[in-house]
Amino acid sequence: ISKSMQLEAKFKMSLKSEQQFLIPKQGLKDVSVSIGKISEGKWTVPAGEHASVTFTAGLPKLAGDLYTSDISATESYAPQELKWTKSTKAARLPKGYQIEDGSAPKDPFGRGLVFEPLGIEFYKDQAFITTRTAGIWKIVNNKWHLFAEGTYESIGMVVNSESDIVIGEKTGLTRLIDKDGDNWSEKRINLTDQFRFNGDYHEYLHGPIKRDGKYIFSLNLGNQVAGMYKAGGAWMGTVGGLRGWMLSCDDNGKTEIFASGVRSPAGLSLSPKNEIVYTENQGEYVGTSKLFKVTKGKFYGNPTGLLDIPGLNVNSPESKWDAVKDTRELPVVLLPHGQVMNAPGSPEFLTDKITFGPFQNQIFVGDQTRSNIYRVDTEVVDGQEQGVVMPFAEELKSGVMRLRFDPADSSLWIGQTGRGWGSRGGNEFALQRIVFDPKASVNAIKTVRATKAGFEIHFTQPQDKTGDYEGLACSSWYYSNSEKYGSPQQGKRQEKILTRTWNEAKTVCNISIDNFNTAKEKNPIVPNSSDSSRVYFIDLQKTAFAKKSTPEFAKAYYTLHKIPKK
Repeated sequence: ISKSMQLEAKFKMSLKSEQQFLIPKQGLKDVSVSIGKISEGKWTVPAGEHASVTFTAGLPKLAGDLYTSDISATESYAPQELKWTKSTKAARLPKGYQIEDGSAPKDPFGRGLVFEPLGIEFYKDQAFITTRTAGIWKIVNNKWHLFAEGTYESIGMVVNSESDIVIGEKTGLTRLIDKDGDNWSEKRINLTDQFRFNGDYHEYLHGPIKRDGKYIFSLNLGNQVAGMYKAGGAWMGTVGGLRGWMLSCDDNGKTEIFASGVRSPAGLSLSPKNEIVYTENQGEYVGTSKLFKVTKGKFYGNPTGLLDIPGLNVNSPESKWDAVKDTRELPVVLLPHGQVMNAPGSPEFLTDKITFGPFQNQIFVGDQTRSNIYRVDTEVVDGQEQGVVMPFAEELKSGVMRLRFDPADSSLWIGQTGRGWGSRGGNEFALQRIVFDPKASVNAIKTVRATKAGFEIHFTQPQDKTGDYEGLACSSWYYSNSEKYGSPQQGKRQEKILTRTWNEAKTVCNISIDNFNTAKEKNPIVPNSSDSSRVYFIDLQKTAFAKKSTPEFAKAYYTLHKIPKK
């Protein structure tokens, strides 16, 4: 609709039969169409393929209507500068890292926004940011440009080019196209909405990511819809329509199911090896939060959405927990609830193209509730991937949901929200970044590896006073997955450390644990059960390492699916 009150609509029509549209008797004047005919208030379009159909009409100027050409608009769409400054809230980070705050843009009327930057993607020397309620923004030459308004809780996207992005919204995937290169998307295309959305606040859509030409996205279970099926649980559920599934879609909108069993999959990423990685939040059938790698057609633990399989319903025994629990995929790592993470967000991978300290090829994951970031490092033991999680950053300003490395300067951008749930950081939203000084010497636990008798603890630097490690302790536990909301630590025990030995360079401490590989009850996997594998908490808070760094970074949590045979 132009300011001169002229309406213009364009269509692409594929009609198997003649189609008629009713034209209002009042409100439109001087109606004109490019195809078909108008008679007695009806527009008739013949059958066939019509690549371009135009409908135009004049609109009346209504009394009190402000949308006219003779009223000067007060809004401004001029670019706004993005400023980075030393953070007003000092996060706790390893030596050599610094936290900075990014300035949020204002709306076209100069008002402050609830700016929750939950999708962050870089393209060449530009960046795109999606938000829950403040639209889509593009950063060009360090200036904010409003790329799209009116989007609905967008927390992820794929950038195809500097003028073509596909965003996730609660209602589906939307393609936004900037046709004339002015950093504003004039064209909006619904790519897919082939699932049910019920207006439930918790029915988030995570993603998309793009792999092999297809967009992958996942659908949260709901929370507040009447008549919801909850698979025996008390909180999260579905009224059908593929809630609790991961889906795929191509550029033509063809949509297919991809994987089942998700609950609240709040993080979705693509690894450098083209693997789909997501984080699952604790709840029903999820004893503690987890990080998975996804294979098409597999089941990831929550049975609620299985009623959408053709032929099944809420009463089908094939969709019950007891029937499917032994088919669930193992996570790469567990994220101990209340100690590591309560509500993990999207994983980010540190590749060799980024300079960010001694943690190459590790995964960084943030947490919405605890306002922190952990590192994840994995290894493959007897065909099974497993690994360790280690603390990296604490006391960020708000809940950490999105992490992305800027390829231009290797800084780590952090999109954050309190989203009404609150977060340990205390702020409603924040955009921050972590900058690394390449000249700095970082003293940290680099990784932990499983051995036949226990674990190897690898450090980024040689450790002095290696005799002062008698305080090194190890405990372990597992979690139960059931219809109950989460799980306390089960079978907790203090492990007896038999030996502590060091390599010649004093960079690796090898610990052996009593009965680690022989006692039946030590087996980390309990076949045909609902239990998780064991988590081993390696605690160095009372060692020389903690005194040299800080106690909060002297921790590691290893998820042990399999014990090496040699």
